[in-house]
Amino acid sequence: MAEAIRGAGFARERYTLAGTEQAKYWTVNYPNRTIEALSLYRIIRHYIAAHFPDRALTFSHGYVNSNSFGDHLSIHPDSEAEGALTALYYVNDTWNADWGGETLFYDDAKEALACVTPKPRRLVLFDARILHRGSPPLRSCYASRLVLALKFEPRAPKKKRSA
Repeated sequence: MAEAIRGAGFARERYTLAGTEQAKYWTVNYPNRTIEALSLYRIIRHYIAAHFPDRALTFSHGYVNSNSFGDHLSIHPDSEAEGALTALYYVNDTWNADWGGETLFYDDAKEALACVTPKPRRLVLFDARILHRGSPPLRSCYASRLVLALKFEPRAPKKKRSA
């Protein structure tokens, strides 16, 4: 999977927060139908159902970020919606812990609470309202940190038909 993604048409078009437009990083967006056709997508949906059985979610969108030494990534939430969920899948076939590239999670005061190493094929599911940021690799790393990000929003309640 990593090899196929490396050959994708990455563009420097995504930035994390308003005011950081000058610090765009490499990303490739995929149509929902392309992501939903992946066996990995079905596996991720299975994990979501197993670990968040009370959440009725709809797949919103997905993309792959490619981060390299020197990229600027800001602390941010992925959604303000209660019940929204983010899935991060670390795509790289190999990763050395000395290369950095961790995903950091923060409290509302922006104090770091948790750190996840981007181990190959690791899946992280979290409430999309949680503040977080990806860390770019360190100078000693000559590989890009590839992360598949899938965003899920709460399913809108069905409207009752009026008589």
